[in-house]
Amino acid sequence: MSNAHMIIDEKDWEGLPENKRSWIMYNTMQSVEHRVTKLEGRKWIDKSLTAIFGLIGGFVAYFGINLR
Repeated sequence: MSNAHMIIDEKDWEGLPENKRSWIMYNTMQSVEHRVTKLEGRKWIDKSLTAIFGLIGGFVAYFGINLR
């Protein structure tokens, strides 16, 4: 699957035959599905980073308040 993004304006779209339009729509939907699946697979990374940075922020806040 390529990472190239195809930009088609309205004028070009109107000039395309129906089978070419269908193929472009199919490729676009496959690309979106691939990207969403990839993002959904990163949940544990996002949650882990959130917990780590939350702990770091908590320590910084705690020591910042105690130093005053």
